[in-house]
Amino acid sequence: MGTSLVKTITDAFSPVFRPAGNLIEGVAPGSWASPQNPIRPTLQLGVGIRQWDFTPGINLQFTPRGDVAIKFPQLWNVSNSFDLCRLMIETRKDQVVNRPWVIRVKAQPGETKKAAADRQLQNPNISKVTTLLRCPDGVHTFDLWIRMWLEELLVFDAPCIYPIKSIGGDVLSLRLVSAPPSRPCSTSSVSFPSPRRRLTSRSFSGSRRTTSPPRPRRRSTRSTS
Repeated sequence: MGTSLVKTITDAFSPVFRPAGNLIEGVAPGSWASPQNPIRPTLQLGVGIRQWDFTPGINLQFTPRGDVAIKFPQLWNVSNSFDLCRLMIETRKDQVVNRPWVIRVKAQPGETKKAAADRQLQNPNISKVTTLLRCPDGVHTFDLWIRMWLEELLVFDAPCIYPIKSIGGDVLSLRLVSAPPSRPCSTSSVSFPSPRRRLTSRSFSGSRRTTSPPRPRRRSTRSTS
């Protein structure tokens, strides 16, 4: 009985999980004024499934957002010429800047407040991150820096931060990068590659520079006391 029940359920749900066919039921190619069946889709060998069909050679596009209708200059013009839009942007900046902030360790399940406070005092990264964020780029305070970051977010919807690192890999400063000269590059299979493999093309005074994420550093085997 168990086998027949499974077969009955499988037959009932088979139309749901069956892939769509290439022929339309009731359409006869030889009938008069027939709408005809659609062209059968084909896939070249070695080409994976794409998230959407982009234009071949899209990475050769020089102008950022050149393949869309709304460009970065249009976004900038609207945010600076439409008074109501600018008021909303500046109001949101004020609301974010007025919020107090503090760097804390992540609470662990079942941990008491005293244990979390002791663990926070013993964590050296807390003071490092706090010192870094007080003047993220080494020039502006956090309030001014976050206002510039919010400007890129609310106007262009494309904030970008470039970390400046020391030889040892420690983050020295967080430099803001303007969004208009940048555009992400696409891969042959998907339009959004993983962060470790993502390329970004930027324009510098008429020339182009393509940057990629740094390779992971080899861990040092030197012991420290």
